[in-house]
Amino acid sequence: MAAPSEPDSATEEDDDNNVTSKRKTHYLYLIMSYRNTLCFAVSFIVTMVTMNPYNALRFPAADSSQSGRPAHSFFPTTSPVRDIYTGDMRQLAEEAKTADVAFVMYYAPWDADCLQARSEFMRTAQLLHNEVHFLAVNCWETSGICRKANTITSYPVLMLYPTWDKNSGIEYLGPVIATYMVKFLEVVVRPIIPLHTLKDVSTFVEQYDSVVLARFDFTTSPIPLGYGSYYLASIRAVAKSVFQPVRFGLVMSELWNTIGIDPFHNICLTRALNQTLIWPRTHTYTSEKLANWVLYYSMQHVHWVAPSGVKSQQLSAVMGDMPTLLLFTAFNPLSDFNNEYSMLREVVLQYGACATRGQQLDKLVAAIAAQRRRVQRVQREVQRACTRHRSTLAYDHAAAVAAATMMQHACCQSVVAQPQPNVTALTSCDLCALPLRRGGDDLDLCGATSVALASSRRRAAMSAHPAGCSELRPSYGSTHVLVLCCSSLGRCHGNAASTYDLFLREDYRILKADSLNRTCSRQTFAKKEGLRLASAVHVHEPHVQIEGLRCRTNKTLRFLAMDSVRYGMFASKLGAQLSSEKTAAVIVDKQNEVQYILNSNMPTTTANLAAFIANFTEGHLTRHLRSTTVPSSSDRSNKFPEYLRIQEVTSDTFHDVVLNDEVDVLLLYYAPWCGACSGFAHVYLSLAHYFRRAENLVLARINADMNDLPWQYTVEQYPTLIFFPAK
Repeated sequence: MAAPSEPDSATEEDDDNNVTSKRKTHYLYLIMSYRNTLCFAVSFIVTMVTMNPYNALRFPAADSSQSGRPAHSFFPTTSPVRDIYTGDMRQLAEEAKTADVAFVMYYAPWDADCLQARSEFMRTAQLLHNEVHFLAVNCWETSGICRKANTITSYPVLMLYPTWDKNSGIEYLGPVIATYMVKFLEVVVRPIIPLHTLKDVSTFVEQYDSVVLARFDFTTSPIPLGYGSYYLASIRAVAKSVFQPVRFGLVMSELWNTIGIDPFHNICLTRALNQTLIWPRTHTYTSEKLANWVLYYSMQHVHWVAPSGVKSQQLSAVMGDMPTLLLFTAFNPLSDFNNEYSMLREVVLQYGACATRGQQLDKLVAAIAAQRRRVQRVQREVQRACTRHRSTLAYDHAAAVAAATMMQHACCQSVVAQPQPNVTALTSCDLCALPLRRGGDDLDLCGATSVALASSRRRAAMSAHPAGCSELRPSYGSTHVLVLCCSSLGRCHGNAASTYDLFLREDYRILKADSLNRTCSRQTFAKKEGLRLASAVHVHEPHVQIEGLRCRTNKTLRFLAMDSVRYGMFASKLGAQLSSEKTAAVIVDKQNEVQYILNSNMPTTTANLAAFIANFTEGHLTRHLRSTTVPSSSDRSNKFPEYLRIQEVTSDTFHDVVLNDEVDVLLLYYAPWCGACSGFAHVYLSLAHYFRRAENLVLARINADMNDLPWQYTVEQYPTLIFFPAK
């Protein structure tokens, strides 16, 4: 028997090499197949290793004692903004205390929002630097106290430090836009409106839906107990509701009982056509609690809405499930009046007057219409005055400085003159001595006024002096002039600064021009910002009877207003076209997923708004279907060649194209944001190429996100294919 032969060692070695080669090929194939995953895994591991704090022993950090790049000014040196770029909070506190109102921007120099807010903040400061102290603090500087003492998660932060609140401050939460900040600061500078007569109170209450009235006894102290908290509460209310602030008024003590308020209470919240609320005396009186109480119980018949962005859910949350009328109008933050808003407010007051007496409602409606006429007249007068002011009167800055210097050196004394026989009204007069030349520090102006007041003949002249200001020409001297401003007690005679505007003497014409220059500078500022200065004012017009309609139907409406300049995309999304006045009115019924549009060819008047609301309530409106335009053959958006025969359909062409009885139609519903639609596009293109020679078949598509269809042709998901056969 032969011995078994030994295996061929060369053959076995070749087999091993083949197996090894196949394994290598297999591994390389796996690596190439999962190369993206492997790269991500390696990058992740390297990142975690380098970020591990225990590696600090092997990879020591850079020397932290070395100073970084030195801080530099974020605002230009010529800007009216005082830039504390070192982040020194002690310097901020010192400068803020010296000003009545300080507005501070905390910033990080690298932040994009801060870079955008810088120009807005500077434009605001250029207009109001004489009334508000503007400061900026670099809170990113590592060596500064600001970064060490504060934890700021988002920049910029805008803080207001008014009188009586220099420590905590009040945060500004409105848009970081110059016009809105100017409006906010102008209200903050004068947060409380003094009301001296019943007419003042009536006008103040009729102008706003909710106002706060208070009285304080100024005879016992220049700053009565509780007035500081009332002042801060008025500012806090404005800061929390920038677009539609609740205004605060100060009523003279002698008028408090006349307006029907309990004499044992000092603060009340008056609401149009609603119950007046009294601040409970049992509550702890602080500015924060008073502001929260006012904002909680205040009522606005038409709310201004300002969503934070297009994708924000704020508008949907405010609308709720109720049908809502949206008024789009050009909002001017620098003005308390908006024509379209005023007309809608007038209609809404009648719409919601369920249990209100007709006489009270008619009085309020007439007052709103009278306000529109008055505003129209004032707008024309201001435009003419500013045109003359810019063309004929060159505002002399040097003269303004000289006039301001005279005012600083003036000496004024007030006196209540005794009434003449058969005259019951007392007369209050301010007698001021003003220097006739510069550098009048050495003049005894107060002595001049004292001598004049000591004269019995002068006191008699004061008693018979009419309201207004005049110069006492017999008292002219070589160094000074006496100016007398008088008014009857009970009437607002203003402070010395305002009465000086009435001077007729040519030497002091700049004092009169100063108030006009302030008004015209704001008008110029609004024009540069692209704000609407005036509009065609429509007064009250007879319209359909909608008084109390809210309580006679189940289709109750909510009313909102939006700035058409900033939020015009919402109007376009709803299918509304803005008129030449940038206005539009839309009723949105979220529950039924429909919207109704007021005809853009119809002016926004009380009559048209009332008819729009009545027709919706009675079900006479037709649902508005949004429709896009069909792209032309030369339009680049029309990506399909003619031979593919994929026809773009809109709401306007849907009936003619899709519901055509002579051809079969295959319709693709899609949306631009739909990812699955993009993936299905090549399949639909292949299908169109396959049936390109079919004469009785039309392949079409419709952007269902921008084109509304009747409910029976609406789909709920994209993409969707529906076949419409010929009959």
